[in-house]
Amino acid sequence: MPLGLGRAQSVGHAVAMNEDSHDGLTLEVGDRKIQSCPHCGNPRVMIWTAVFDGDIQVALDHAFLYDHDGDREVFQDVILGSWAGRESDWTDHVTFSTHTRLDDNREVGTMLVDGGSVAPDGPMYGRKITRADGLHDDRLPLVWRITDLVLAEVHEVHAHLNGAPMPRRRWFHR
Repeated sequence: MPLGLGRAQSVGHAVAMNEDSHDGLTLEVGDRKIQSCPHCGNPRVMIWTAVFDGDIQVALDHAFLYDHDGDREVFQDVILGSWAGRESDWTDHVTFSTHTRLDDNREVGTMLVDGGSVAPDGPMYGRKITRADGLHDDRLPLVWRITDLVLAEVHEVHAHLNGAPMPRRRWFHR
């Protein structure tokens, strides 16, 4: 599925998009944290993004940006469901996950992977959809729209795939 070509501009934590904003979906970029990769110890960036259809939140995207020896990757957990109310109301939540990277020709490729494989169990993530089940799920087109939207419109995610340096943790000496 190709990436959208729209451009985003930061407006506080919201993202303002061109008129071709993926059929009415909009984004609100939230928390950003630098963590250590549990596999290699290199820094990874985690970005939460709320996804709205009109005034209603329909998803939460959890993107991890990795740079493993120059191989830039983005893993996304796309959590679909209703977001009003308390955790006990999140009974309809499901998590799909995608893995995006550049191939040898610097073309972006994304594939569906097992949902929420590194996420904790709990009401926020809901039922974690396997790749096999996800490929036949009616919600997959929405997952692709959200994945493409975040990859194209969230500046830091887009820049990461296109070669911007990864942020490094700052160490302050006293």
